[in-house]
Amino acid sequence: MFTGTEKDAVRNAEAALSTMKERNIPPTPANFTVWYAYLAGVEPGLNRRIDELIDGGGSLNTEQCADIYMEFFDGTQTNPAVERAAESLLGEIRVILDEVSEVNDETGAYEESLDVFALALKGDDNGALKPAIDAILQATTFITDKNRTLETRLTSSTTEISRLQQDLEQMRQEAMTDALTGIANRRRFDMVLSQSLEDAVSGSTPLSLIMIDIDHFKKFNDTHGHQMGDQVLKLLATVLSDTVKGQDTPVRYGGEEFAIILPDTPLDGATSLANTIRERICRKRMVNRANGEDLGKITVSAGTTTYHVGESIEDFVARADEALYLAKRSGRDRVMASQKAA
Repeated sequence: MFTGTEKDAVRNAEAALSTMKERNIPPTPANFTVWYAYLAGVEPGLNRRIDELIDGGGSLNTEQCADIYMEFFDGTQTNPAVERAAESLLGEIRVILDEVSEVNDETGAYEESLDVFALALKGDDNGALKPAIDAILQATTFITDKNRTLETRLTSSTTEISRLQQDLEQMRQEAMTDALTGIANRRRFDMVLSQSLEDAVSGSTPLSLIMIDIDHFKKFNDTHGHQMGDQVLKLLATVLSDTVKGQDTPVRYGGEEFAIILPDTPLDGATSLANTIRERICRKRMVNRANGEDLGKITVSAGTTTYHVGESIEDFVARADEALYLAKRSGRDRVMASQKAA
C-alpha cells in the first residue's frame, strides 16, 4: 500500500483535481502542475502569487493559471516529453481515484447489507435469517475481492507513479542544465537568483554575483573552430564547478558569458573568488588533441557586485554586467567590483 509520501502525493493530486473542478479550470497537465505545486508547497513564489490573487478576490481563472504556469514552469519551452509524462501521471492518478471511488460505493452497499442483516437478527422470524446470511456472505466475498483487486491496482499504479515522478524530475533537471557544459543554464539562474534574493532579504544576509566572460572568444572560435571553442566553454565550466562551494551556483548565462550566484557572501569574498577563477584559467594552456597544436592561454574578465536592499533583480544583474564590461574596457584578464547601486 502507499507510504506516507505517496499518500501525500495522492491527497494533493485529489485536492488539485477537486480545486480545478470547483473553479471550472480544465484539468490539463499545465493546470494540474500549477495546482499540484501549490498544494504540495514546492514553489514558494507560486504559492505567494496564488495566495495574493485569492486574498485579493481574484477568480484565478484558466488564463491566470496559464500565466502562472508560464512564469514558474516556462511554458514557452515545455518539452513534449514532459507533457506526455505529466499526462501519464495525471492519468494514473485519475485511475486510482476512480478505483477508490468505486470501492467506496461498493463499501456503502456492503454496509446496507449489514443493516439488513442486523434488522433480521432483531426479528422473531427465524426463516428470514438464512437469506440474510446468504446475502451478507455474498456481499463479504464481493467486497473482499474488490479490495484485493484495488490493492493490486494500487501497488501497480504506485510503481508507475514513482517511475513517472522520477522521469519528470530528471526532465526538469535536464531542462535547467546547459547541455554542453553540464552546469546550470539561464532558466536555473533566474530561479535560483530569485530565491536567493528572497532568502538574503528575509535573513539579512549578503548576496553577491559574479559575471564572467571569456576574452576574445569570437576570435578564438574563428581561428580554431567551434569544436575547440566548445572545449574552452567546458574548461571554464569545470573550473567554476571545482572552485565554488556547496551553496553557490555556477551558471552558463549565455554564449561565452558565465555567472556565479553567491548566497551569504560579501563583495570582497566574491571578488576574491573571481580572481581565483581568473588565475586558474590563465594558468591552463589549450592544446588541440588531434594534432598536438598549442593554442595558447585563455583569459577571462569578471565583474562582481553585492545586492542592495530595494533594488530590482534586473538592476542587480545589470550592475554585475557593468563591472564585467568595465574589466574588459580596462584591458581584460581582470576583475572589477561594482560598489554602489545604480
